[in-house]
Amino acid sequence: MQHPLVRSVYAAEATHDSIEGADNVTGMLRGFIGALPDLHAAEQDIVAAGETVAVRYVVEATHQGNLLGIAPTGRRVRWDAVDVYRLADGMIVDEWAADDAAAILHQVGAYTPPWLATSRSTDAEGAE
Repeated sequence: MQHPLVRSVYAAEATHDSIEGADNVTGMLRGFIGALPDLHAAEQDIVAAGETVAVRYVVEATHQGNLLGIAPTGRRVRWDAVDVYRLADGMIVDEWAADDAAAILHQVGAYTPPWLATSRSTDAEGAE
């Protein structure tokens, strides 16, 4: 069942990356927002051309629920995101999202990007 907010901005046939239909978009958003209930996305840039709008965000939240199988940590997370929307009749019909997943996973302690592991070992070696 669609959330009223989703119904007000997404067309029934909308897609979000590979997720098809507003009902499925609702499920994905509920899972994500359920894990990060205080999520705040601050727009940094908005660019529009024709029926396409691109928005660059800085997103902040607290990891308070299951996120992609990762148990809640209570940690604050902050990441960059870019969403591109295609609109028709004032509704989102397509959305493509690019979130810095490595930053999110690193901040909840689930993943250390190789470039950080390398810089840490280099820093430790230089300290000796």
